[in-house]
Amino acid sequence: MVDSGRFETDLKTLYLKRSSIKGRITKFKNYLDDLTSIKDISDLELSKCAMKLSRIESLFSEFEELQNQIEEKIAASDLDTELISRELIEQDFDNCISIGRSLVQRGLQPNQPSPHCSNNDSHFTSVNESEQELTDIDDQLSKFWELESVPQTKALTNEERLCQEHFLMNTVRDHDGRFCVGLPLRIKKNCLGNSYSLAKKRFMNLEKRFKLKPQLKELYVQFIQEYAKLGHLSPSPIKKPINAYFLPHHPVMKEKSESTRLRVVFDASAQTTSGMSVNDLQMKGPVIQDSLINILLRFRLYKYIISGDIEKMYRQVNVRESDRNLQLILWRDKESDPLQTLQCILLLMVFLARVF
Repeated sequence: MVDSGRFETDLKTLYLKRSSIKGRITKFKNYLDDLTSIKDISDLELSKCAMKLSRIESLFSEFEELQNQIEEKIAASDLDTELISRELIEQDFDNCISIGRSLVQRGLQPNQPSPHCSNNDSHFTSVNESEQELTDIDDQLSKFWELESVPQTKALTNEERLCQEHFLMNTVRDHDGRFCVGLPLRIKKNCLGNSYSLAKKRFMNLEKRFKLKPQLKELYVQFIQEYAKLGHLSPSPIKKPINAYFLPHHPVMKEKSESTRLRVVFDASAQTTSGMSVNDLQMKGPVIQDSLINILLRFRLYKYIISGDIEKMYRQVNVRESDRNLQLILWRDKESDPLQTLQCILLLMVFLARVF
């Protein structure tokens, strides 16, 4: 007979140990944040960073062993929550280790000013005007209103302008009438490190959730199969392409939704071993939507309002073939099957919202 009191005490001890590990990760993460703010890092500080990194890498093995013990002891109903916790902590480990290795191996590049920062134009009227100018009141009033008028067009930052030019030069329509675009990269693909290991680890955790929730797996399989049937997914000719990016993916369930209960989210911000993600490679385009206040005001102008929804609207834009290796995912219908490398042919929402 199992002593329930002792069992709960053992589990509590494991949770306390895990909390301690999470605290050490947070401390190391804060240390890296401080380090990346320094323009010129000394060799002594880099050596110190390497020592801390080595401890964190050893701590990761300790965490995995600890987490396995927790998952063995808890009730089956709590396992899904624990798998999510494991995934989040592993992601923190991966991010910290990637950044730490990047600093130690390559050193920190001097901070560059953000391409998104732009100085707002300010208009000033001179108080030291000549007597002759002051006599011409009409002219002064005209100048005043010209200076205080609101610009009709928004000034674009240099990156927004380059992104817009890239879109105009690299957007075509294929034989089906679909738009085909290229990803606007500001950094070369070879800056990416290994993303396969993290994507595989996250997929294995996903399969554990499938065991607990067969209905979730059924919906997920239907989603992937629909993607493939519509021609949005295709097998990659190479299992592990060079200068490629594997997107981790996970489900978001909406039980009350009548149309789409399952939404699959692709994580384009997951860092590779170089400390960079595919999001980091891309330029950010200008905001082309109207402002919220203008939309709300238009709602008040007319007596009747008609709203609608275009089915699968965001699946109508394809990505050119040379950029599809930045949209790879791992998948298999059954655990007994080998892992497949699939490439997304259409432009994923994670890029559509950011760039186009």
